[in-house]
Amino acid sequence: MSETTEDVAQNAENAARSLAELVSDLQYGGTEHQVPAHRIYALFTRCAEQMKTALTLLRTSVESLQDQGLLMSDYRGEPLEDVLQRYTEFSALAERLAGELGEADSVIERQAHNEASSEQEPTADRFIAKLVADLRHQGIDYPLEAYRILSFLTRCAGEMRTALAVLKALVEDREGDEVQRNAASLLSAEQLAGVLGKAYSAAGYLAYREPTERGRA
Repeated sequence: MSETTEDVAQNAENAARSLAELVSDLQYGGTEHQVPAHRIYALFTRCAEQMKTALTLLRTSVESLQDQGLLMSDYRGEPLEDVLQRYTEFSALAERLAGELGEADSVIERQAHNEASSEQEPTADRFIAKLVADLRHQGIDYPLEAYRILSFLTRCAGEMRTALAVLKALVEDREGDEVQRNAASLLSAEQLAGVLGKAYSAAGYLAYREPTERGRA
């Protein structure tokens, strides 16, 4: 894996680590000493929006590698067409679920977005935005790169799911709209984490075909 690939994947890893730290804060400190719940929802909204774009770019890059004849099935020998079909199916579904999680139409969320926009400290959404920028600028050269990035995006979705589950208990005694918002977000995050895990697994069956091997069976 190239040095530039490590840089791209590092942003995804940093995003996952940032979300893990948030989960830890919520689990041990609740929201009384942390940012308000509506700002956490807004953060997850922005993360999901960026994740949707990142997933689309990864899928497009994998399709480009296939168009160039640079993909093959790994040592397990599953037909490449089956692997690609599985990856494409779950990746496209993950994009849709990330889009659902990323829908932000409440006044509170827009307010939280404006509040967060002035912060200077890197947060998960900024790391994923940097990942998106790098993917747009340089793409990927090997299927292993997609596999590595997907592993961290899957972790991001898992951390968001855990955080929302913690928040669920913290907001149960509040207004019905917030409880409903949390329930909808939690369901989307749970589905996203599960589907991303399947896309990540499928990408693990892809291997790079050296140009000299293109004509081989």
